[in-house]
Amino acid sequence: VLFEIPGVFQVVFAPLRWLLEFEGSMHEWQFRAHLDHYMALFGMVAAYLHPNAAAAIAAVETMEPQRRARVVLAIGLAMAGVLVLWVRYGFLMPDKFAYNRVHPYTSWLPILAFLALRNLTPTLRSKSLFLFGWLGKITLETYLLQFHVWLSSDAKTTTVYLPGYPLLNFVLATAVFLYLSYKLFHVTVFLSDALAPANVSRAVLAGRVLVFSALILGPFLALKWLDSVT
Repeated sequence: VLFEIPGVFQVVFAPLRWLLEFEGSMHEWQFRAHLDHYMALFGMVAAYLHPNAAAAIAAVETMEPQRRARVVLAIGLAMAGVLVLWVRYGFLMPDKFAYNRVHPYTSWLPILAFLALRNLTPTLRSKSLFLFGWLGKITLETYLLQFHVWLSSDAKTTTVYLPGYPLLNFVLATAVFLYLSYKLFHVTVFLSDALAPANVSRAVLAGRVLVFSALILGPFLALKWLDSVT
């Protein structure tokens, strides 16, 4: 509703306009939020259906060999077709703005195809890449820091450390970005344990969240007030 009905987003976030338009615009906030707003839903549905998917995989493995091969081949061809169509008519769209309009509704397709292909056979399921597993642990931090460390100019360019050396600069910027994301991951874990340990009551948790929010927003509000009076 926030993104599909014109005007609803502006009404809902109007009380926070003073915050969301700080050094930016409501349009930028809406664009970034709209771009992947269905991915959270896809993740929740995937988590909910995980037991069903595991049961389906187990059922396929109990089939007689010829039937199992046909089922695996059919799923593989279908998912490969989905991936090819998404690349052809989505990823390779020449118009960036046209792609931005369809991205929220199609970005889950290559992920679904990868998950299906990745789990087609016991051999594929038994193999993994350490890099993907490591990156999976810090996805929250990489998502947050990409706009503040890795990218600049409203996410249009890579942060420049080595002017005149674009390839080396990309490698260095990526290394700095991943290192800081990894360190922030440990900070996130520490703060989570400090603010919300397993045995804390809801009242204490609510108080801690309010204090932490005040510590975070306090300096920002002070800067905003100083900016308005100078």
